Amino acid sequence: MNKRVVLSSFLGNTLEFYDYTLFGALSFLLAPLFFPSSNPLTSLFSSLTVFSMGLIARPLGGLLFGYIGDTKGRKKALALSMSCMSVASIMIAIVPTYNQIGILAPIILVCARLLQGISAGGEYNGAAILSLEHQEYHPGLISGILTASAAAGLLLAAIVGYVFSNPNFPDWAWRIPFLLGLLIGILGLYIRSKLSESPLFQSSTIKNESLPSVLEVFKSNRQAMMLTFFIGGQSSLVSYLLFISIPILLKSKLASLSAQFSFICNCTSLLTFSLLAIGTGFICKYFRLKKMMLTSCFLCPFSFLLA
Repeated sequence: MNKRVVLSSFLGNTLEFYDYTLFGALSFLLAPLFFPSSNPLTSLFSSLTVFSMGLIARPLGGLLFGYIGDTKGRKKALALSMSCMSVASIMIAIVPTYNQIGILAPIILVCARLLQGISAGGEYNGAAILSLEHQEYHPGLISGILTASAAAGLLLAAIVGYVFSNPNFPDWAWRIPFLLGLLIGILGLYIRSKLSESPLFQSSTIKNESLPSVLEVFKSNRQAMMLTFFIGGQSSLVSYLLFISIPILLKSKLASLSAQFSFICNCTSLLTFSLLAIGTGFICKYFRLKKMMLTSCFLCPFSFLLA
């Protein structure tokens, strides 16, 4: 296993997902500043709608950075996605509030979230491809480690969001975690600069060939792409429900739980998720992947019913 590549991908992915999910972790603070309303829940749901813009933009980012990765190299695609994420975080950090510039404030937020979504669309997949193409040893374990890195980014964002939600902090303190996006971007670019390009990309001639269109790829791989879409869609839905939507709702007036208790539950679930991702990735070498995936797909809905 190329430990350096896996570690670099883990750290880069963690930093990127911190930037990407920080907006959701700070939704309670951002809602009244950019979506003022007499009903706090209306403001909150407006803020979450802007957060969802990033999810809508992720498929576009996957297509864009996938193309860049195939033609210009995996490293360049990852460096560009990290740069875009940093720019979007700075936009959020410095944007004036609704009381200062009116409707232009939420419009800028939407643009920033779209840019973050496009960036995230190329980050996770690009890091996984680069890591897996560097070695063939235990791909399940490597995939599990990279899945855990996304959870680590969510955990970091949850911790920062909880700390800066302290009412004793000044009103502008929420901008500090987003300003850190610039430093995080520089650190991420440094980490990525130390990686070597994918051996598969270096040895291939794809960069000198004309790539097929998306429609051509879909026609020739229709079944595999549809299965991947629905399986990946289910896991993403469960992840965002567990680690973004439910914690926010638990802190709202819809629940009587304290912010501290909600924070502890969220951190515990993220740590559990990370450990299970690595563990499942390790043992998948000894089981049939199809059975493992089908089992997880069937168990997910029942877990929500039990909750």
